This record gives sequence, C-alpha cells and structure tokens, in this order.
Amino acid sequence: MEHRAELLAPAGNYDAFRGAVNAGADAVYLAGRRFGARAYADNFSDEELRQCLREAHLSGVRVHLTVNTLTRERELGELIPFLAPLCEDGLDGVIVQDIGVMKVLHEAFPDLPIHASTQLSVTTADAVRFLVRLGVTRVVPARELSLSEVRALREELPVETETFVHGAMCYCYSGKCLFSSFLGGRSGNRGRCAQTCRLPYRILDEKGIPAGPDAGKREYYPLSMRDMCILEYLPELIEAGIDSFKIEGRMKRPEYAAGVTALYRKYMDLYYRLRERGDASSWRVAPEDMEELKALYLRTDLCGGYYHRSNGREMVTISAPGYRGADEALIRRLGEQYVRPIRRTKVAELITLEAGKPAALRLRLGGENPPCALTGDVLAEGDLVQLAEKRPLSEEDIRRSLGKTGDTVFAAERIEIRRSGEVFLPVRSLNELRRTAFERLSGELEACWKRDGAARLAGRRRLLAADGAGKTVSPKRPQQESAGGASENLSVRLLAVVISRAQAEGARAGGADATADDSQSFLLSGTAELLAFPYVVRRRDAAWMDEALRRLLSGEYRGALIRSLEALEFLRFRGYHGPVFADTPVCGWNRAAMEVIGENADHCILPLELSGRELRESFPEGRHYAAVYGRVPMMITAGCVRKTEKSCRLEENGFWALEDRKKQTFPVRTVCTHCQNIIYNSVPLSLHKAFGAPLLSGCRGFVMSFTTEDGRETQRITRSFRRMADGEREVAVPFAAFTGGHFRKGVE
Repeated sequence: MEHRAELLAPAGNYDAFRGAVNAGADAVYLAGRRFGARAYADNFSDEELRQCLREAHLSGVRVHLTVNTLTRERELGELIPFLAPLCEDGLDGVIVQDIGVMKVLHEAFPDLPIHASTQLSVTTADAVRFLVRLGVTRVVPARELSLSEVRALREELPVETETFVHGAMCYCYSGKCLFSSFLGGRSGNRGRCAQTCRLPYRILDEKGIPAGPDAGKREYYPLSMRDMCILEYLPELIEAGIDSFKIEGRMKRPEYAAGVTALYRKYMDLYYRLRERGDASSWRVAPEDMEELKALYLRTDLCGGYYHRSNGREMVTISAPGYRGADEALIRRLGEQYVRPIRRTKVAELITLEAGKPAALRLRLGGENPPCALTGDVLAEGDLVQLAEKRPLSEEDIRRSLGKTGDTVFAAERIEIRRSGEVFLPVRSLNELRRTAFERLSGELEACWKRDGAARLAGRRRLLAADGAGKTVSPKRPQQESAGGASENLSVRLLAVVISRAQAEGARAGGADATADDSQSFLLSGTAELLAFPYVVRRRDAAWMDEALRRLLSGEYRGALIRSLEALEFLRFRGYHGPVFADTPVCGWNRAAMEVIGENADHCILPLELSGRELRESFPEGRHYAAVYGRVPMMITAGCVRKTEKSCRLEENGFWALEDRKKQTFPVRTVCTHCQNIIYNSVPLSLHKAFGAPLLSGCRGFVMSFTTEDGRETQRITRSFRRMADGEREVAVPFAAFTGGHFRKGVE
C-alpha cells in the first residue's frame, strides 16, 4: 500500500475535536488540563480525554496528546498517574518538549510513541539521533527548516516527520523564546505566551536611528509573522515523504479547525487520486477555496512558511498584527456541516432469523476506508426465534430496528435479512440484539486499534534498531562521574562569555578564570579557553561545525560551550571527550533532564525561568553553574531585522536594535555566519543581590555574558563578580539598570 501522509488537526475543546473528526482528520492533537503548551485553550478533563480516545478510535482517527511544557521537579510525579489510564485506552502518541519527561515516559511506557515537539527546535540528524535514544519515534522539526532540510531528516534516520502546513507562526525558534517570560512573567514554555512579538516595535540601526523603508512610521510590527498556508504546493510536501501534516490552531474556534481540515483533506485526497491515475500534473487549488481559507480568521496576509525561503520582509505583517474578522456566514455553515453532526462509520448488517434458533446478527465494516482491518465479522446472538402464530415479523420492523444506531458512531450502510418462513421475535429482542452487536463491534474495534498501533510501533522500533539509532543507553563520557576526568584540567569558578578581544582582555583583567569565544568567527582561538557554539545549528553550518571540532581536537580551545542538542550530539557522535559546558537553553527543569544532559556534558548552567527555591529542589549542590550576569537572549530567530529593512550586508557581529512603545531598547545581534538574529533583553540579568543565597553558594561556578559592553565595562563588571565569587558581601556593581529575572518568583 502506498505511503500516505497523516492529516493532523487541532482540538482545543470537544466541539473542535468533533469538527476535526467530521472534516476528515486522520488524527487530532489535544491536551489535558495539565502539561499542555496552550494553557488558555479550554482543554479536556481526564474523563473527556478518555471519551475522545474512544470516539476517535471507533471512527478510525488517532489521538496525540500534547505533554509539551517544561516540567518542574515537583510536577514530574503527577505525570505517570495522569497518563496511565490513557495509555491503557490506546493513546496513539504524546508530543513532548522536556527531555526529562521523555526519559520518564519511555521508562514507564516503553511502547508509547513519543513525538519530539517543535518546541525542541530540531534542525539536524544529530538531534534526532540524540532523541531516538530517549524513545522518540516521530520528530516535529523546527518550522524554520527548508523543505530540503526536512527531506534530509526523513531520509537520514528512520523516524517519522511531522511538519506544520497551516496556521500561526512564531518569529522565534519555538522553545527558545523568553520574551513573554522576562517581560511579563508568562512563559511560552508553560503554554502562557503573552504574544509580545505581536506588539509594535521600531527597528534602529547601529547608530540608533530608525532604519529602512519603515523609518518614518510611528509604529509597525516587524516581529509579527504572517500565518502559514502551503495548500497550493501541497504536492511537494507529499512527494518529500513527510509522514504527518499538522494544522496549528488549538486556541481557535471549532469551525476554523473543521474548515481548514476539510480543505486540506479535499486536496490531499485529490492529489493521491490523480497521482494514482498518472495525472498528478493536473492538480490545482480552486480560487474559491483559497478565498475560503482566507475568510477563516487568519492574519492579514498568508505566506508559505520557510519551506522555500530562509526569511524576508514578505513573511511579517509590518502594518497590522491582528486577525481580520472571520466570515460569520461561513462559520455558521461549517458549524452545521462539521461541528454538530456525528461522524459515522458505515456498517453492513446481516440478520438471520430461523425458528427454534437464536436470532443472529452479523456486522461487517463498510465504506472505502474502514477504521480498522478487523480479522473477521462480528457476530452476536439473541433470543430464540419463534414461529409466527398471528402477526409475523415484517421486513419493515426489522429494518426500522436495525437502522437505529442512535448516538453511536455507526451508521447502517446495508441491511440484509435472511428468514426461514413466517417467524416472530419481539421488537425489544431485536433492539437488544442490535445493542449487543454494536457494543461487541466497538470492543473489537478498540482492541484492533491497539493491536495495529502496537504493530506499527514495533515496526518503527525495528527500523531504528537496524539503523543503530535506537540504542536506549548513551555512552558515558570518560571518567565523568568522578571529580577528575577530562574537565579536571579546566578549573573554572568564574566564566566570561565574550564576543570581542576587548571583552576577553577586560574579563581577564577583572579576574575571570576562563573565557568562552562567542564571536562565531573563531576570533579568540588560542586565547579563549572555551568555544561557544551557536544557539541553532543548521545543515548549512556543517563546514563551521567541522572547523570547530578540528580546533577543539587540536587544543586551540580546551572545551566547548553548547546551546543545542544538535551541538551536544555532534561532539559525542564524533568522539570528542574534552570538557563540555551545557548552557541554559539545553538544561531542563528537572533532575531527569539533568541526568540525560549529564551523560553527555560535564557541567550544566542552570535554567533561567526557575526560582531559586525550584532550582534547589531540582539540582544537587556543587555540580552546576549559575548565570549571574548578562543580557538574556530573548529570541533566537531565522528572521533578520536588517533584511526586513532591506539592509542585509552580511556583516558579522553587528548590533541593531528594537525599540518598543515604552522607548525600551532591545539590542539585536545579527550573526551572519549562521544567518540568525539574537534579540537581547533591554537590561542585563544580574544576581548580585542573591549572592549568599543557598543556591548560589552551592554552585560550582558562575557565568557572565557580555554583549554590548566595551572592554572597560567588562573589566569593571568582572571585578565585582570576582569579589562576590570569592566570598565578599555588599559589593557595589558598576551599573544601575538590571533585572533579577525569575530567581525570586519563577514563572507562571
């Protein structure tokens, strides 16, 4: 049978679930009241989740549960009791961001398919290889990948790929955004994003002057992405072998989910039919259908996502961030057509009535695409059939009774009656026979669905094992569990991450034990102890990565500072055993995540969104580093502010800026080597007031990061933190504006 992509639709509540199922979704994704990254959707109670599972499976639809928030240590114990009954009911997969959650789930439910969320921003086969060891069977790559990059992931490792085809897009690589978190205390990693990117900003050039064609506008929206729509080049994605097409929209109206699903279902099926006839080139999207999509509560304009472009002004809304109103007449029609009806599975019925024998009703799945390949028919027997003494049972009575499927998901497609003479059976007996048969069919379908799911998963795991990527145990780093080992040769109490020679010299003069070269151009090779890897690694960075490895192996750098799973696995897979520092974007929120990272890195820098109390709960003293100074990277983006203002000159390490409505300025570093922007907070994070707190006093060391500071500022700041690291209290700092981050309160 030919490979066909799954159409995966969102369900933020029960109406949306029903609408998506009725509109032709192969699978739906939804969330419970906990662990889902859409905290403001209605979401489902535990009982509602089980009911949706049952209804979906009877209709031949899979259910994927989002468990895609970062999870605190104290919450981790709730995870298994929450998922256990759903797994028993045949849950088809979980979508996960937290690698600690992956570890716990794979150990508790080894047969449960785990899908790596787009919140992990997977970009290369290295990250996929890392995740497969944690039980991952499907990857949702970063939305910023091109179609060729997605195809390469699908071909390099035998995991399923799931990509977005329609809906809202983030300006930042998913999972790497701290904008809402640091400006409003609402974390996108907890499903509470305040959509700070949809607010107006002005782009300022390196001189602080409004830049480009938008310089004269009072306000505009350079971070507000257009909605994605790839319907018109759907065949390209089908031919790329992608396994699942995902529609975004758990926060949107049920009619939206149903309408978008119906149109993608229509054109996917049309392409498969035409391809089978050898006429795929005639596939077209009708203009009226594109207009219908645009009338379904979308942003002011659409774009094709990143499949065929890396970034550009055409991908953001610029002049208006909000949604335009939906066509209410269309919404009403879609509600009547999809949201309110029940999707029915067609069933053929054969009843045999012979006097002196039990009435027998045989059911067989009908239609072109039955929900499950049952091994045979379902048979139920009822009361004894009698010879008719007065009024024999009429065909009309039989058809009326057997055709009543009520609020079940079944519909009688055909009813065949076999009678031996004039017979009689009370109507209540007919009704009871029908109910028994359909209950038995429901049970058989549910059992069949679980068997088919287990068989699919077993086949996938065999492929992974054959490829060598499915090993569940990661090789230990040499001597990593002892106090010595590779990292003992690099004793660091105070680490300065710098981007220029002036900063490196200032940090050294101020008392830093080591510096990390974050220039992204090997500017400090041979003088800085650590080499900082980019926040996002793409296939186009292969030459840079190979050169970085060469310099590490040659001893030009004595260790690595990594910010992604791609870089972590790149070093492990290629046999690098020198010191590895895992930066804040990599380290998770719980001990299970830290254990996974600790198998591949010597040191972890604590995450930025937990409070000091939460950090103490999760991480043992004496093993970790704390980020105590520096502008926090609020966004890592494929979009480029220079290109948006038509000023892209491929200049390395330049700084532009964003200015918000309150005249706060956010530096933007354009890293042209890797074609990405880093948007920093308007003020630095500083934990100078927290020195002496139990967490900081129990850390192995401290990390400072320098961005816009010159050499003299770097020296003064480093000197202050050197004194604090050495035990002094009441140390004055040479800056006035700062934020304490989430150290005291954490995030929602």
